[in-house]
Amino acid sequence: FFESILSLIDCYAFTGVGGLSYHVNPNNQLESYATKLSGFTAVIPLGVGVKYIYNTNFSFGIEWGTRFALSDNVDGYTSRYSKSNDVYHFLTANVTYRLSTGLKGGPKFRFR
Repeated sequence: FFESILSLIDCYAFTGVGGLSYHVNPNNQLESYATKLSGFTAVIPLGVGVKYIYNTNFSFGIEWGTRFALSDNVDGYTSRYSKSNDVYHFLTANVTYRLSTGLKGGPKFRFR
């Protein structure tokens, strides 16, 4: 029983490089401490996920990850005590529906 369920579960890890555009609207308390209020920075996502394959068309998944910004200004605040750039975490749940491409078994590639 458990073997049949485990054969329908995929575990994976992911990473990459992305970009983040940010704009901070400081409140009254942050306004006097605010540094750079807008800009663009690179981010590096890193995380893990699990996907359950319900049938050939549907799958359900959950991912947990962290994004490491290459800036300490994303939240609009930095201080002399800041020892690292901004980091934020995310947890997502997803439902995937595969669209039919009309190709049985997917595309075939031939190397010559």
